[in-house]
This record gives sequence, C-alpha cells and structure tokens, in this order.
Amino acid sequence: IGGDTISDATTTFARLGELPWMNTKIGLDSIVIEPFKPLTVDGQTVSLWNRRYVWKDSLFPVEIYSNGKQLLSGPLEIFTGEAPTGRPNKAVVTIKSASEAVVELEAKSAIGGVPVTARTTIEYDGMILINLVFEPESAASLPRCAMTMPMKTGCAWLYNYARGGGAVAETENRIGAMNGDKSFEWLTDFWLGTPDEGLMWFSVDPENWKLKGNPTPLNVKLEGDVTRLTATLTKSQY
Repeated sequence: IGGDTISDATTTFARLGELPWMNTKIGLDSIVIEPFKPLTVDGQTVSLWNRRYVWKDSLFPVEIYSNGKQLLSGPLEIFTGEAPTGRPNKAVVTIKSASEAVVELEAKSAIGGVPVTARTTIEYDGMILINLVFEPESAASLPRCAMTMPMKTGCAWLYNYARGGGAVAETENRIGAMNGDKSFEWLTDFWLGTPDEGLMWFSVDPENWKLKGNPTPLNVKLEGDVTRLTATLTKSQY
C-alpha cells in the first residue's frame, strides 16, 4: 500500500537439470498411431479404421458406419422449425485438405435464409469437430435453431455421459439403458450405442448457445425404430 512492502519470504529449491521430458515435442506430430489406419477420401466419403463418414452434398454426414453397421436412421440435420424435416441440409461440399491423420472438409449451405458454413475436421481416431458459422449478409434472425442426430434404436439402446454442465446432480445415473425419453441441462457430451458401437455427441462449451428460456437444451427421445438426440441452441429468436 503506497509502495510499502507488506511481506517478504524466501525459499530455495534444487534444479535437477535437463530432464528427458522437458521441452519435448513428443505427441505433437500429426501421425497415425496403431491400431488405427490412415484416413482415405473417396469423393465425399471419409474412411478410417472400423468407421466411415458419408456426405452427399450435405452440411453434415448423412451416413455413419461403425463396426460395419449404419448407425443413423436419417441424416444429421439442423432445423429452425418445431420438428426436423428428415432431409439433409443441402450444401456445397469441398475437401480442403487431406492427410493420413486429418481431413479438413467445408460445407456451405443456408438455414432459414441465412448462409452457414460447417468447417469440419475428421481425425484418424474417428473424432469429428464441426465449427458451425452463421454468416448473414445483413441483419437476420432465426425463430429457433436445433440440431438432431437420429440413430437406429437397435444401435442406441445404451447411454452414457461423463461430465455434466449447469446443475446436473453428481448423484444422477450417468450410464444405463435407454428405457425412456431423457432431457438434460447443457452437457459437454452424450454417448448412445451398444457394447459394440456407438456415437458420442459433444460440445466444447456453451458459448453462443441461448440457454435463457431453454433449460433443457439436450433431449433424447425414443420414436419406435429411431432414437433421436436433439441439441437446441435456442428456443427463441436468435
């Protein structure tokens, strides 16, 4: 306060020298680690070890195969109405770059008249990261915005989520059988599958989600042969 020293302390330590792990670059190389195999691209199909993703002039994959099975009952879709259309969001798809470890894909479409770009990264272990960017040319709004992932019920009768967002209780059952509809506050991830295959939806953080008035943005519903995960970015004007 006023430039005076409030307290002073001294400690000593011994430096052990240059240890093998100091300043290492191990783990930063973009290489494929066994048992995974190099990525391959055939048109709009990206294949990897035990999995295949298929775009068909669409914003998101319309087919996802794991362990030789098609997991989806319909295309991944973003929609603005009260219910999904069951049709893919038509898009212009471009492979921006491709290596054995990473494929970069860009898809351009329009949602509710608003231009949107999905910049997608596919990694050799099966992870897909989609950066969805709305690019209005002038002031624009959407009445609602949600994304849906419809899976075949036979491929989605188990669920699991490892980490919770908001006020999800630590005592809540986070693994089990899908025996009814489920609704959640914002979550970082949610997995649906079987002992042999499955899909995990994840979101890096809740930034740009409109959670006010949208207390349960993540919903999983049983619709006969379809188990549908829907992530609602906003329920009101966006």
